[in-house]
Amino acid sequence: MDDKLLGLIGVGVVAYLILNKKEEEIVAITSNEDIPPPPIYIPELPIVTMPVIGCMDPMAIDYNPLATTPHTNENGVAICNYGDPIDVPAPIIGCTDPISTNYNPLATVNDSSCAYPTVPTYGCTDVTANNYDINASDDDASCQYTPLQIPGCTDTNSITFNPSANFDDGSCQYTPLPTPGCTDPAALNYNPQATTDCLGNSIYNVMPLPGLPNQGAMSSFDGGGQFMIGNY
Repeated sequence: MDDKLLGLIGVGVVAYLILNKKEEEIVAITSNEDIPPPPIYIPELPIVTMPVIGCMDPMAIDYNPLATTPHTNENGVAICNYGDPIDVPAPIIGCTDPISTNYNPLATVNDSSCAYPTVPTYGCTDVTANNYDINASDDDASCQYTPLQIPGCTDTNSITFNPSANFDDGSCQYTPLPTPGCTDPAALNYNPQATTDCLGNSIYNVMPLPGLPNQGAMSSFDGGGQFMIGNY
């Protein structure tokens, strides 16, 4: 007697009819309702990344930035379309960054030469100045220079003072202090060094006055401008 699968009874219930081959009668019905189903095995499949074939040369007109594998011919040589050489302009090498200090608006290929501004260092940038700063990048108008020497007297108390002179050459002269005395060479007390005549101090020889016991006479000017005569 063989079991034959007839169909499903309910959900997940398999009914078997046990038949008598001779009489073709159903003698028993069995079910797998109480039999747990076998586990389902799902194999893990590897993740396969398909290559992107294309031109990988940025200079070509069919350049594909997403390409991971170059398009090659039968000899393994990469194939790219560069168009008609007459129509393709020659590349202009230079800095293509507009914020750089050496940006070239005509450049088509960046050559990594872009330069960028740095923090300026202020100071005197004139090499002929006394305070030239070799580290200064920007001039701050602080340069100082040695002025031309103008010789002369730099003493304001001198009568020969030169306001334009910046170098004293020892030429200063001063008004001498007055020296009082008799400035008349005919007087007995003449002082050749005197610069100021003192009236009343000049002494002269005069004839003796008759009747006086003195052997000579003296005349002088007093302070009031009076001429006096007397024996001595």
